[in-house]
Amino acid sequence: MWKRKNSVMSMWATGLLSLSVLAFTGCNNDDGEEDLGEGTMEIQMTDAPADNDNIDAVFVTVTSVKVDGQVVDGFEGPKTINVMALQNGKTEMLATDKFTAKSYENITLEIDSEMDEDGNSPGSYVEMADGTKNKLMSSDGEKAEYTFKGRSRVMADAKSTVVLDFDLRKFIRESDTGSASSFSFVSKSDLEGYLMFADEDNSGRVKGNYSGQIDTDEKVIVYAYKKGSFNESQEADEDADIQFKKAVSSTEVNGGLTKSFSFYFLEEGDYEFHFASYKENNAGEMELYGLIDAESETNADLLDNVEVQAGVEITLNIIADGI
Repeated sequence: MWKRKNSVMSMWATGLLSLSVLAFTGCNNDDGEEDLGEGTMEIQMTDAPADNDNIDAVFVTVTSVKVDGQVVDGFEGPKTINVMALQNGKTEMLATDKFTAKSYENITLEIDSEMDEDGNSPGSYVEMADGTKNKLMSSDGEKAEYTFKGRSRVMADAKSTVVLDFDLRKFIRESDTGSASSFSFVSKSDLEGYLMFADEDNSGRVKGNYSGQIDTDEKVIVYAYKKGSFNESQEADEDADIQFKKAVSSTEVNGGLTKSFSFYFLEEGDYEFHFASYKENNAGEMELYGLIDAESETNADLLDNVEVQAGVEITLNIIADGI
C-alpha cells in the first residue's frame, strides 16, 4: 500500500510538472520569445507658457511619431497643431496604437518646417499679435526629430496615456535681425534630455495660491524642478541659450486680486519650485528681472521638498517677499 501511494504521488507530481511546462510554453510566441500581450498607448501633447507676450500662436506640423524607435501606425498625419492653445492642462491627442506590454522611455516627433498638413508653406511658424507669420527655421533640416524622455508602462489589455510637454519656452529661440525678429527651433543637441513626457496614471497635480504684488509690466513664472537639480548660477544665467533648462515644467501666475498657478502633469516624485519675475524692457520684450523670494505659508522650507503623488492634487499657499 505504501508503494502504491508513492506511485500515485509520483504520477501526480509528473503531471503537475508537465502542466507547468505547457503553461510556460504557452506564454511564448512562435519565435521562442515570451508573449507579453498588448495594451493601448494614447499619446497627447500639452504646453508650458512662452516668455514672449507678443506671440499669439505657434503652429507646428508633426509628420511622424515614434515610440522607442518604433513608428506609431496609429498616427494620422501630417498634423498641424497650435501648441500655444494647449496650456493650463489642455491637451491634443496625437496618436493611439497597440504596443507590446512593457515599459517605454522615448517618444520622438518629426516636425516639418516647410509644409503644413494641407501642403501649404510654412509648415511650422510663429503668429504674432499683429497677425504676421514668422517661419520657424530649423538648423537640423527641413524635417527634424525631437525626442521626449520619460517612462510609461503599457499593461496587457489596458490603456495608458502619456502627455508630451512641448514647452515652447525651451523649444523656440528668438533673434533680432535689424528691425524685425526671427524665430527658429532650438537644435536637437541643445534640447537632448530636456524634453519630457509624463505617464498620466503616474502623475499628480500641484496648484498654488500666490500672495504678492505683480506689476502691470511684470510676469511671474513658476518653475518645477526635480529635487536637488536646481543651480541658480546656471539656470538663471542671462547669457544662457535656454534659461531654466533643467525645469521639468513651468507655468504662469495668473489672476487679479486672487492669483494662482497650476501644474497638471508632474510625474510622481520629489520637487522644488522656483519663482521668477520677468519685466518688459525698452524694446517691449519680456526679460528676466530676478528670482523671487517665496515661501510656503505653512512651512518656509516646503518649496524645496514637495512630494507629488500619483492621482493626488496638492495645494500650496505661497507668500512672495520681493526679489
